[in-house]
Amino acid sequence: MPSQPPASEVKKPKVQITNIIAKSQLVPPFDLSSLIVKHPFDHKAVLTRIFIPHDHIKFSIFRTGTVMSRATRSFYELDASFNWLAFDFLPDFDLKLSDKYDVLNIVAFSDFRLKNHLNLFELAPLLLNSSYDPSPLFCEKDDHEHLVDCITYYFHEGKPRYTALIFPTGKITLTGFKSVTELELHAHKLYSTLSQISLEHPEVLTEKLK
Repeated sequence: MPSQPPASEVKKPKVQITNIIAKSQLVPPFDLSSLIVKHPFDHKAVLTRIFIPHDHIKFSIFRTGTVMSRATRSFYELDASFNWLAFDFLPDFDLKLSDKYDVLNIVAFSDFRLKNHLNLFELAPLLLNSSYDPSPLFCEKDDHEHLVDCITYYFHEGKPRYTALIFPTGKITLTGFKSVTELELHAHKLYSTLSQISLEHPEVLTEKLK
């Protein structure tokens, strides 16, 4: 049986952050009335919120004073966007933002660039802590159902719940992380695991799609 190559010989896949979700808080006491005049609450959302866009970044401000940030792609961008909110936007409405924020989730993308595509049906039973249940998803853009074909892989049981979605092309979506170090470490471990499984079980590989 082929043995797993030393860690130094296993390449580290590149990881690209696509979405950092973070939370901060307005400093009490605060009054949202002047903000609501220009930016009314969105009552159509699941949770009533004030929606504040900034370039491609999305802020949500809730009645409780909780402030959520989504769609930043780096910590530099995250810091810059919170600074904009704190010093360029909120002071016009006599509101002050806490100087701290908590990262709730880092979502990232990686392409493992395997030699062949993955046969998920064969791979799933060999990958512990995973589930494979391809199902149709309706897309409003073209009014058609599309098959979502991916394995949901859990790096470990319990919390924090680090998760990877593994697609036949070898593309991976990683979510649930709160630090880039942990994100890159677990992406490397998953690449090593998939490489080892493909060596020992060539049936998990299939011809590349054209």
